[in-house]
Amino acid sequence: MSKFEEVKEKLAREYAQLESSSCSEHESVDKIIMVTSALCAGIAVQPLPFADIAILTPLQAFMAMKIGKIKGFELSTWRSKEIIVELGGLTGMGFLAQQATISLYKLGLPFAGGFFTLPIAFAFTYAMGRVVSYYFDVRRAGEPLDRDIVCKIWNAALQEGKKLGKKR
Repeated sequence: MSKFEEVKEKLAREYAQLESSSCSEHESVDKIIMVTSALCAGIAVQPLPFADIAILTPLQAFMAMKIGKIKGFELSTWRSKEIIVELGGLTGMGFLAQQATISLYKLGLPFAGGFFTLPIAFAFTYAMGRVVSYYFDVRRAGEPLDRDIVCKIWNAALQEGKKLGKKR
């Protein structure tokens, strides 16, 4: 079993516990975002530049799939990845910005750079989770996605995620 499959399996177990709990929709989504953000931050500590994209992006897509399920949407893995890419484009963040930031730290500070990326990976995943939650709320209501609101949620969640990531 690959490292990614091990991580995904662990995350699936965490998600299954959340889904079987008596938490509200909001609490379940919050917990999924926090668990995924912490896991992505832990993965980002590894020192190799650009290696994160192979693991972080699929985990963020998996998070989107689980948030969608909680909010009443059944998604394929492929569709959840499309949503992450779509929302990343709307916020102007994109995966390249996330990976460039993380990789530059690792290139500039080999080995130590991985530790500096922890709050960044946490914050990006946290912000993406918040935007994904909004995405499904809007879709469920049958309303169009508002790019300005997406950007506001992204920016606020990114700041909140940076603070939370530094505490981890």
